[in-house]
Formats: sequence, structure tokens, C-alpha cells
Amino acid sequence: MVKKGYLSPLKRCPTARLAIPEAILGLLMCSPLLISLRLKLICYPVYDPEAWAEVSAAVNARREIVGVVVYGNADSPISNATIPMLQHLAGASATAKVMSKNSNTQVYGYANVDTYQFATPFQGTFDYTTEAVSHTRNLGFLKPLIGGPYFDLETIWEEHTQHEFETRSVPHTMATMVQEPYVNHIPTVRSQNALLFIWKFYHWPCAKTIYS
Repeated sequence: MVKKGYLSPLKRCPTARLAIPEAILGLLMCSPLLISLRLKLICYPVYDPEAWAEVSAAVNARREIVGVVVYGNADSPISNATIPMLQHLAGASATAKVMSKNSNTQVYGYANVDTYQFATPFQGTFDYTTEAVSHTRNLGFLKPLIGGPYFDLETIWEEHTQHEFETRSVPHTMATMVQEPYVNHIPTVRSQNALLFIWKFYHWPCAKTIYS
């Protein structure tokens, strides 16, 4: 399947060796203009470590592919990546992000799930919350590789909650927001949008009582 520069090996190909070239050709046929531009593709994602073993040689042989995301288990990490790779390992410690020695690989652990199929929809082991976290990390990893806008959302969120609940600084809290933010405050059944209104919301006495 090929969509918007995201590349997934085609299951209908007779061999994994042919899947990657056929997918690239399909993308070029969808937009011939890409032939004259610098084509950047990402193999996203490989939901099965065995599938990666089958297509890895073909992926590594294509210079158009600048990054790959692989889901696997803690007992079978991939250590020989030749292009930038993000790994999501089920059953691994979630205490920290691990970097390989050559900084070519990023690895996230998910201790709350025990199989890589946590990210595959319509499976009994599918975990929506954990998959959503991994998806956000995928975007943060892949966007810089294809020249897209990059924001470290996890770091921004941690800074936001620190200023909202610890330092309780309205200016610093709002500095972590977009230009047109909105807030839905469930306990008080209130919502606001735009910077001025949200600024007033944070200074609202009832809100101060709740956050204290």
C-alpha cells in the first residue's frame, strides 16, 4: 500500500524482494512529478518482526527510503539497522528511550503489553492507548526524515503540565500552546478558545481552586 509518501510492502507480491520496488513504482505512477523531485520514502510501519526480516534487504538497497518503523518483542530487537529505524518493543522496560551506539536506531519499550500485535487493529491483543502513544512517536521520528514540520510533543506536554500544575505559571503554560488554542474543562462544563479567553480562564477563581 502506498499513500502520501508512506510505504508499506504489498502483500500481493509473490516475494518480499519484489514488494518494495513495486510499491515505489506505484507511488511514482500516482504522482509522476515526484520523479523530478528528491523522493523521500519511509517504510511505515512493519507490524511483524518476521516481515522485516523478509524485506530488510530490499529496503536497505533503496536510497529513496530514508527511515523505517518496526514493531517487535523485547526478546528480538533489531541491531543491524543501516538506515534510521524506530523500534517499538512489547514487554521491554518503559523507563527510558534506548539509543544504539551509532545513533541510527531509537527504541521504545512498552512494559504493559506482551506482544508486538498491540498495534495491529482487529486483534484481541490490540491496545488502543499504547498504539496511540507509539503512533505519536512515529510521527516525531519520521517527520524530520521527510522534511516535514517537527515538534517534540512529549517534551512539550511535559513542560505544559509542569507549568500548569507545579509552577502554576499562566504565561509559561500558554507558551506551550498553539496560536489558536482551546480548552474543554470537564469539571466546570466550560470551554474557551483563543489566547485571550484562555488567559482569562486560567485566572478564573473557580479554575484556580480546582488546580490548587
